[in-house]
Amino acid sequence: MPEKVEEFDWRSFQQEYRDYIDLVKLAQLIPLIGAAVGGIANYKLVNHLSDTAKNAYRMRYFKNKTI
Repeated sequence: MPEKVEEFDWRSFQQEYRDYIDLVKLAQLIPLIGAAVGGIANYKLVNHLSDTAKNAYRMRYFKNKTI
C-alpha cells in the first residue's frame, strides 16, 4: 500500500479484481456446481468488501484525527 491514497494505482487494482471475478463467473456456468461456486464466491467477496470498507473508514478517521 502506498503512503498516500493519491499514489494508489486504481486501474491495475480494478483490472485484477475484474479478472478474478471473470473466473468465478465462468465457473458458475457449470451446471449443478455453479450454485455452490457462486455461494462460496459471494461469501468471500462480501467478507473482502467488508474488510476493505472497514479499512477505508479507519484511514479516513485517522486522517481527520491528525488534523
